[in-house]
Amino acid sequence: MDSTPLSAKAQQALCLCALVDAVLGVRELAQEGRTEFETRSSLLAAIFEFDADSPIALYGTSPRLVAAIAATEARFAKADARHDEVTRLAAQVLALSRRLRSRPEAGARLLKALEPAVRQRQQFGLLHEYTVQSLAQAYVEAISPLAAPIRIFGNATYLSQPRIAAQVRALMLAAMRAAVLWRHLGGNGWSLYFRQRHWRQVVHALPAQLGLTPSD
Repeated sequence: MDSTPLSAKAQQALCLCALVDAVLGVRELAQEGRTEFETRSSLLAAIFEFDADSPIALYGTSPRLVAAIAATEARFAKADARHDEVTRLAAQVLALSRRLRSRPEAGARLLKALEPAVRQRQQFGLLHEYTVQSLAQAYVEAISPLAAPIRIFGNATYLSQPRIAAQVRALMLAAMRAAVLWRHLGGNGWSLYFRQRHWRQVVHALPAQLGLTPSD
């Protein structure tokens, strides 16, 4: 990785890439019943990094980050990106993150709700079904009460399966973690809609700034 400190915009863009990657995983699970869940382990691990204040501290420079950067740039290159399902979900997560940050009691409730997941991770590992189920339950207990439920459009056959439903909620919690850091670094939800060309340019420059290549 280049030793030059990342600009605030670059750090926000990394958070945006993590958010989009998590939401893409949600959409794939809902519509296809499968996703690269295991390779998104860095997104899930970030949920447990309660004090990290930079995207590199959360996500490192893993191959998944390279894929997330490429996927985010591709999303913003679409003519209808502002109105598609991924943008809708990402915008709703960003709106929820604003509520979470503005309510100290909600943050405390989330930390409490994550305690079982912390124990399950220590005992069974990050990707074990018990850990994923605990993350999903934390989302239900701490995030869902903040607003009306976010609607996930997909195949009811998939979404009714407990394993897939748990993975969806776990990835939504990972998306929330990215969104909270995005706001901490000065990002706002409106720019996701109205400055997509700008964010595409910032995201496009990330691999060079991070010293990443597709083979990393």
